[in-house]
Amino acid sequence: MVNEVGESALFLAVERNNYHTAKFILNAAPESIHYGGRDHMNVLHIAIIRMEAKSQDQDLLSAFMRRFAASLIKWVFACLPYSSSSPPASRIRPITMEDHIVADFLSEVLQREPNLASEADDFGWTPLHYAACYGSVQVMKLLLHHAGSSAVYKKDKEGMSALHIAAEQGHLKVVKKVVSEFASTYELLDNKGRTPLHVAAESGKSFFTLRFLISKVPDDLINKQDSSGNTPLHLAAVHAHFKTLLPLSNDIRVDKAAVNKEGLSFLEILESRIRARPSIEKIITSIIEPYGFLPRLQAAFPRRTIKVQTTGTSEPQIERRKTSKQEEDDSSIHGKTEQGANGSFMKEKANVNLLVATFVATVTFAAIFTMPYIKDGATSGQKLAFGAFAIANSISFVLSTVSMYFHFEAFGIEEATDIFSKLHYCSRLILPWAIHALVVAYSTGSYGVLAQFYPKIASSAFGLGLIFFIGPIFPFNKFVRSLFK
Repeated sequence: MVNEVGESALFLAVERNNYHTAKFILNAAPESIHYGGRDHMNVLHIAIIRMEAKSQDQDLLSAFMRRFAASLIKWVFACLPYSSSSPPASRIRPITMEDHIVADFLSEVLQREPNLASEADDFGWTPLHYAACYGSVQVMKLLLHHAGSSAVYKKDKEGMSALHIAAEQGHLKVVKKVVSEFASTYELLDNKGRTPLHVAAESGKSFFTLRFLISKVPDDLINKQDSSGNTPLHLAAVHAHFKTLLPLSNDIRVDKAAVNKEGLSFLEILESRIRARPSIEKIITSIIEPYGFLPRLQAAFPRRTIKVQTTGTSEPQIERRKTSKQEEDDSSIHGKTEQGANGSFMKEKANVNLLVATFVATVTFAAIFTMPYIKDGATSGQKLAFGAFAIANSISFVLSTVSMYFHFEAFGIEEATDIFSKLHYCSRLILPWAIHALVVAYSTGSYGVLAQFYPKIASSAFGLGLIFFIGPIFPFNKFVRSLFK
């Protein structure tokens, strides 16, 4: 019995994580195990999806940062004796269902009907694909035990195997298990002719997963080209994933001069992705040159081209292009005008950044000489706020001063475009942190002065500073995790 959209009662019970009801239905109506739900998914599909949706986040660093933030908020509210607000509840959702309950249900379903482990939905995904997508090693072991080794070779409608999915998502444990037990899965190709290494290099989600795949890849597959002629190194360059570019370029087996069907090397692809920062190309080139990088011939000899003449001679004639001096003369109007416009725009941005850095440095310098003093009868929270003010103000002053120094150095050598771009880029990275520290200094100083007489205003100012203090942590944490995941 199914509803109007084809969902059985057993499917709906599992979808709503009501496993007591699901087991009751399974025992009362054993034939319901053969009925599925939408997109032709069976109960194994939806059980794995719901189990992973409700499971606790396994990322230890992310969990630590959330708990640190929750503890910090509680501590802040504990230091506000005049605030009537209560600390917000932790948003870390507790586990509402133990994994072993789902595992028992999956085992019972597989014992009754092992063929469900090999059934595919409308997208071609088997339960093993979903387990690989969510990184569940235990579920994969259970499915392979009942479905057999053939399940690991099944592909979806895009030609992706379970190993492709796990490599794309960066699940190292799943990749290790599949490669160690089924080494031939490394040779599986999707509909675009890509190996699991291609997919991992393109997604760029896990440095360690890619490094493991590189260490296990056969020599004849590390430079495998897909249907577009792209090697794994090309795909890493498409998305400018430096954490995947470095391990690939460091491997001596990788052909760094390979070109795809469009005649592009990986460095040319990468250059188009980072054109906004021209200095990066030279940095990347200096990193990969010791590992055997060779530019393609068109890039190595830009002044020569081969042109086939069809006017009676059977041999192709080599026609030399104009010299660099002639090209400079020919492009003196358009080229120099465009270069001058770009240079002027860069200088305008640098001037704005210098103005902001000067303003921050001036404010913090003046604040240290008009520093609020600790009055008699100040609470421990006020004393702590005064200390935080001094530290944040000093950090803001130092960072803004360093940013100003980079600007002065950049304008001193502005004829060197690459160096000017590097110094301006470094200054632009430092300045936001100086502004954050300035706001923290303002809010902590305000709290230290006003808490005794205007507690609500002081709490509001301190809350603003807390937002600016915690705000940069999570983007920075995400950036670090993306490099070393």
